[in-house]
Amino acid sequence: MQIDQLRQLIEISRTHSINQAASNLYLSQPNLSLSIKNLETELGCSLILRTNRGVQLTPLGEDFVDYAKTIVEQFDHLRTIGHPSRDPNMAVLSIANMCFKFVSYSALEVFNRHQSDPFHLVLQQLYRDGVIDSVANEAAEIGFINFLNCYESDIQKQIQNKGLIFTEMSVDPIAIILGQGNPLFNETREIMAVEELENFPMVIYDEMDFYHYSDKARLVGISKTSGEITVSSQAEFWDALSYTSAFAISSYNPNHYKHFEYPSRARHFYIKDCKYVHKFGWLMRKTGVLSSLAKECLAVVGRDL
Repeated sequence: MQIDQLRQLIEISRTHSINQAASNLYLSQPNLSLSIKNLETELGCSLILRTNRGVQLTPLGEDFVDYAKTIVEQFDHLRTIGHPSRDPNMAVLSIANMCFKFVSYSALEVFNRHQSDPFHLVLQQLYRDGVIDSVANEAAEIGFINFLNCYESDIQKQIQNKGLIFTEMSVDPIAIILGQGNPLFNETREIMAVEELENFPMVIYDEMDFYHYSDKARLVGISKTSGEITVSSQAEFWDALSYTSAFAISSYNPNHYKHFEYPSRARHFYIKDCKYVHKFGWLMRKTGVLSSLAKECLAVVGRDL
């Protein structure tokens, strides 16, 4: 048993995804799966289960993670002995974010405003469940998420069960995102029918293989494509759109980009006659008190909305 295996299982527990945990840990998915399998063989029990809601811990796995968190925390503390720590007077702003570029841009704008009084900015790029868990576990002070309006009841229950509060900031239309490799990229119109996409592959994040993501294409009327490209990071997402004729389902609200440049290598088109929308907003703990930096960041994100 190695300390890295403990970290790996903790990350799987946090993300509920082998692929996302592997990406966060800079490992390949097969290597991470093999490492956990070796750990289970050594212990003689199963620690994780794959379900239609992602990866979940077995009861023994939950007990193991509880012990592992304490061990990893103590191990990391031992490694800091004898080393100077970060200035304890330096302020910290930690943000969990669902790959929204305008949120990252806003946080960096706040950072640039404080050159005379620098602070420690932590940006976490996670899937929705990861953002919710990060704020609930106090790894992030605030988090930014969106969700389809048809799933609002379920997701609000999840948020409340984690002891969090969701504040809505905008309602954003669902859009089709195209890269320059798609022949429709140069169209001047703003609305597209889903039937026009049948001859192109679709890019999806690996989170979309289960639960509130798996039927997103069906909901907006996309029943046929020429293939799929599954990615686990924002960089892979943009690469897939840039170097193929693929499209992706996303959300787009031009108000979010009034002060920031929208990625030039992509075009958005709203979906004709789509009755669904994304609700975008931010999370905090019910018992939390927002720092002045968090309030400033929220003001930058929310301006003009």
